[in-house]
Amino acid sequence: MNSLTVLHTADVHVGLRFSSHGEASQPLSAARFEIVDRVVEAASEASADILVLAGDLFDRTRIPKTDVERVCESLSGFSGACVLVLPGNHDYFTAESPLWSDFCRAAGEHVLLLAETRPYPLDDYGLPCDVWAAPCTAKTSAKHVLPADLPATRRPGRFQLGVAHGSLVGVSPDPKLQYYPMTREDLDATGVDVWLLGHTHVPWPEVPDPGIRVYNPGTPEPDGLDYTRCGGVFLHTLMHPEADSSEEPRPGNRRTQLASRFIATGQYRFEHHERTITGVPADELLADIPGHSDAAKTLVRLRVHGRIDPDFRTRYQTLRDELRERLLLLEVDESELHTRITADTICDHYPAASFPAELLKRLSNDGDHEAMDQAFRLLEQVRNS
Repeated sequence: MNSLTVLHTADVHVGLRFSSHGEASQPLSAARFEIVDRVVEAASEASADILVLAGDLFDRTRIPKTDVERVCESLSGFSGACVLVLPGNHDYFTAESPLWSDFCRAAGEHVLLLAETRPYPLDDYGLPCDVWAAPCTAKTSAKHVLPADLPATRRPGRFQLGVAHGSLVGVSPDPKLQYYPMTREDLDATGVDVWLLGHTHVPWPEVPDPGIRVYNPGTPEPDGLDYTRCGGVFLHTLMHPEADSSEEPRPGNRRTQLASRFIATGQYRFEHHERTITGVPADELLADIPGHSDAAKTLVRLRVHGRIDPDFRTRYQTLRDELRERLLLLEVDESELHTRITADTICDHYPAASFPAELLKRLSNDGDHEAMDQAFRLLEQVRNS
């Protein structure tokens, strides 16, 4: 066997509740199950030999048994040789864990749980491959758990894969180094053909490079407003360029060639937009939102700032509400959107010598636009009540 194809995903987080997303929580939670089906389909369509889930398949260690069984049923649809599942820091492994007990009972024979820190030969699946596993056993750890018997030695005609879950120093947002931190130097020194990581929800590298032997696919389905990319997976093809009978140490003498590409799998999108209003809001103010083609599966965080003519605030609110109807979710920050109050505005709304007119003129002269905006709104509420 001169080549090996691996579809690599991680951080699916089945069971994530999205409780802060209101009515959008139900479809977003359902999407965590749906993405498992799409990943399996993508792996089968690519004729992958192995499907790797590098940690956090589940969002926590307590998941309803029926949900676990549903995931296992989806994994059973993979047409390749085997599915490798590594416990991550959200669904970490313990011997007493009901999650993984339920999983092992429901999983098919071609699903292998990488629950121990050791190499797993895949000969029983007809593959000349050794997998070096580094599963998580707790939510946090200041040290990585890479197998102690690395670096790997070259075995004739065999592929060497590493699967681990944790932060990649210099790439992952882990300032306190508490999520199984690993460095590229540590990983490269092992001599493994390629390390398949999970934990960081953003894919790395952004552009696959045959010279890079550490990959993190990010989440296959976007899961928050801090993630504005499309979700996806990596497809790796490892190739033996020539017959090799040496038993030399792998570090510094890696022979296996690697070709990788990113495959988009996510359907939902999270976007950030910012708009400035100066006086009258244009009809096309929000027309280009969302940037994603499917508005019904798009969640947007919108920041609007500037100064708006009071007579046109209702027009802006109509545009905003029309946008909200098109989207799955719209979060709007209008804390810096103020009413533009001019001398003409004051004269149009209040008699010249009235208390409201004098108050607004004084605030205008003081340059306190925020207070003037609040005062104008309150006065209008009283006048219209």
